Amino acid sequence: MRFSIFLLIALIVSSFVYGQQVYDHSQYMFNNLSNNPALAGSKENTLATNASFRRQWAGMENAPTTALLSVHAPIASINSGIGGVIFTDVTGPTQKTGLQLAYAYHLTLNDNATLALGLGGLLIQNKVNFSELVFDEQQDNVILNGDESKIGVDFNGGLVIFGDNYVFGMSSLQISEFQNKFEETNLRALSQYRRHLTIHGLYNFNVSDNFDLEPSAQMKYVIGAPVQFNIGLRGIVNDVFWLGFGYRSDDAISALLGVTIKEKFHVGYSYDYTTSALNNVSNGSHEIMLGFDLNLDKANR
Repeated sequence: MRFSIFLLIALIVSSFVYGQQVYDHSQYMFNNLSNNPALAGSKENTLATNASFRRQWAGMENAPTTALLSVHAPIASINSGIGGVIFTDVTGPTQKTGLQLAYAYHLTLNDNATLALGLGGLLIQNKVNFSELVFDEQQDNVILNGDESKIGVDFNGGLVIFGDNYVFGMSSLQISEFQNKFEETNLRALSQYRRHLTIHGLYNFNVSDNFDLEPSAQMKYVIGAPVQFNIGLRGIVNDVFWLGFGYRSDDAISALLGVTIKEKFHVGYSYDYTTSALNNVSNGSHEIMLGFDLNLDKANR
């Protein structure tokens, strides 16, 4: 058969293995709400919208693609923030689509420090498109007999401390560790979601009137997989242009560039050079980011 049983199982499980359940982004510093609901409303007086599309391991058949859209804003009258995230993650015949609604309570510590506690409700649909698989021998179809999708509900929680030029936080994702069973096929695939712990931080150093340095870091941990580190550094000129680099442990080195237009539109691009064994079959990974910040004070005038 064109797809061996081993490869088929690998493709399905690839969406559920512990290290891949929470997708990666090289430009995580712009769109981290999906990893921490406490970030809802963390931009003062701003409705923040961010979209990204990532093509992982370009040139490799059935490689993952991820699309993400997030929106969040503060509600100053009740010291809170609200937000939402929609995402889809496709790998071969498997697809994961999700929605997170986030709420964060803000507690002012001083003039440049706010503590936020956040909770996100998570709705995830897992789908296996068995009809996309083509077999050389007709009788091989007895292995699988159709497409299946399952829906699960889970929760994310987190906290952050943020100010005008920094953010530090931690979160727990997929807290209830829900299960999805695909029972309508002979394969009887089982997905077991695992709790992920994340720690992240960002600090903006004002080096001069027209140049800033912004280091950032993110750590992810889940039982059964190595700790994963993302580290990055951006150089920002006149609050408009930026160049940077990133490193993801045991995976890739990234180059980042972007521009901010009229202090509200953000456009970014990153290229990942694969450093793992997949470099032999991959042309790297591409990611595009689009952002829009609406000043709520000006919008209400």
